[in-house]
Amino acid sequence: MKQLILKLTLPLTLISFAGFTKWWYVLVVDAPDYVMYGFPFIYSCPAFHTSMAYQFFIMEFFADILCYFSFWFLIIYAISKKFPLRIKKAVSITLWIIAALIITPPLGLHLLLGEDVYYFKRNFDIEVLETGVAPIHSWKYMPRPYHKKYNPEGK
Repeated sequence: MKQLILKLTLPLTLISFAGFTKWWYVLVVDAPDYVMYGFPFIYSCPAFHTSMAYQFFIMEFFADILCYFSFWFLIIYAISKKFPLRIKKAVSITLWIIAALIITPPLGLHLLLGEDVYYFKRNFDIEVLETGVAPIHSWKYMPRPYHKKYNPEGK
């Protein structure tokens, strides 16, 4: 099972974690509206101190990673119990290369820019207005979604 975790579960976890997430359009208490990211917990949002930085919440981040890992582990474990899996080295290397190509650019940008803020846990309250699914959020601008509460006449 250790081989399946290293060869299949970990790279699939990293690919799915970096590739697919959920956006949350929220009102922060005593702050403007923001688009935040993370599934099932919010682990990232724009920083309050400057426009080009992000703030990350470590506990929620690791909880999200653990959820993705558990999902892939349970699927691979169930399949391996029914059918013995033998992962070829080329497949494993390909998965690790894809994971590295997806993870490295956004991680490098966040680590090199130096403006980002890291908190152990999110320390402010929010009101969720809208949610949706977003692929690889670091690569695109996410516009503010339309919400009836703040534009009741549709203007």
